[in-house]
Amino acid sequence: MIRVFNYEHLKPYKVNITNTIKSIKAISIYTKLNYPIKNYIPNDNADNYIIALALQTNSGFVTSGDKHILSQKSSLENKFKKLKIITKSQFEKMMIKNL
Repeated sequence: MIRVFNYEHLKPYKVNITNTIKSIKAISIYTKLNYPIKNYIPNDNADNYIIALALQTNSGFVTSGDKHILSQKSSLENKFKKLKIITKSQFEKMMIKNL
């Protein structure tokens, strides 16, 4: 998470990384992957963990702006019918709709 929060395009938001990580940990559910991580995202091995976690936990969706994940959206959603990959703006619209 620290690596991601230090991305150059996030610097203008002045994210307090320590507090953000504490907040995420406070609402998170810890789980251990029981299945091997496959090569879901060919161009970014670090993203394979995200997809594997979403599939194993039946989370329903992954919210991402990552170009590697989004480039595999159609392929992954066709292969795994219970998985949806949505952007931040789609997530925000979904949350507002459900308020």
